[in-house]
Amino acid sequence: MMIQPDRVDDQVDVHENDDLDERLQRGFRYAMALTHHSTHAEDLVQEACLKLLNRGMAIELPVLFTTIRNRFIDLYRHAKRFPKDSLADTNVVELKLSSAVAKHDDLIADKDMLARALGRLSIEEREALYFWAVEGYTAKEIAKIGSMSRNTVLSRIHRARSKLRQMLDDIETEVAP
Repeated sequence: MMIQPDRVDDQVDVHENDDLDERLQRGFRYAMALTHHSTHAEDLVQEACLKLLNRGMAIELPVLFTTIRNRFIDLYRHAKRFPKDSLADTNVVELKLSSAVAKHDDLIADKDMLARALGRLSIEEREALYFWAVEGYTAKEIAKIGSMSRNTVLSRIHRARSKLRQMLDDIETEVAP
């Protein structure tokens, strides 16, 4: 005689996995906002999850974001202390696009301009802007995650938006004929 699993329990498990997937995706997006590199972002999320699971902690968003942030800061400090040369900067890719693909190329260029401008912001400004614009957190929630005052968060968001607006304007004037 086979024992049939309880359908209610199966549904709860599936929902919990969906929720975990969503938390991991949000953690990945946050890590991408910090690193601007998908492989590094994946590594940050994986290391954060391992750290939380080894400590027997649940993977909840505030704790996950804090762990990702702390690991990113550790890696940033290590990279400043022990710099290494990168061969990736020397790679040049030449693309010849047909007129049908030219519009898509413009969208990629706009995305690249935004990525460059975001890369010029400080880590703190980029982090506050990410939580506010992408994750939809309030300044009070961001302050709690980052262990800072609400006014500091508001200042960082304001400065980040102003700098980003100015950098994008500068880039557009450089590109315009």
